[in-house]
Amino acid sequence: MRRNGSCGVRISPHPNTHGFVPDDGDLVDLLAEFALTETDRRRLLVDNPAECFDFPH
Repeated sequence: MRRNGSCGVRISPHPNTHGFVPDDGDLVDLLAEFALTETDRRRLLVDNPAECFDFPH
């Protein structure tokens, strides 16, 4: 968690999580287990969100 400027408000990458918060690094490491190739990772992390949310890619 980090602080936002001088106001002292805490900012979390998981604002709706109470209690246990997953380690982001562990979650990223899991990609290697189910997205085995660069093509799979691109489909998962770039192409799919671009299609779902109409992002240019």
